[in-house]
Amino acid sequence: MFDRRVGFIGSVSGERFALPGPAREDNRWTVDVHVFQAENVVGRRMLQLERSNVATSGLQLARGPDGEVILSAPVQGFMSPDDQLRVHGWLEVLADVDGLIRVVFGEVPLTEPYENKPCITLSDVSTPRSDKPCTSLSDVSTPRSDCD
Repeated sequence: MFDRRVGFIGSVSGERFALPGPAREDNRWTVDVHVFQAENVVGRRMLQLERSNVATSGLQLARGPDGEVILSAPVQGFMSPDDQLRVHGWLEVLADVDGLIRVVFGEVPLTEPYENKPCITLSDVSTPRSDKPCTSLSDVSTPRSDCD
């Protein structure tokens, strides 16, 4: 089981990514699961990482030919361990046993699939009428809250 920090991996490419700001090399490019929820990450761009023999975490920021850090496309959502698309919820439940979350990237925002159930109308449901007309609550007894 992983600790309370998670990392990100591309769901298609298998490359590692990091969230700019909270993810740094000294915390192994991970984020605390109690600080962010999925909806806090969706729409943001991530930092692409690459393997390194020099970095203590084994990963370093990937850089383009001009030396600039490579950013991902915006995060569209995440794939849960049971292969369901998620855009809401706790990061901790989206992580696999190694503490990695599979990220889906793209320009178009996604929505989670849901089951669309029709509303139930209750207009034809009848309820029994009370035997007594309700005109006053003086005959209603309620337990006292200060009794033992």
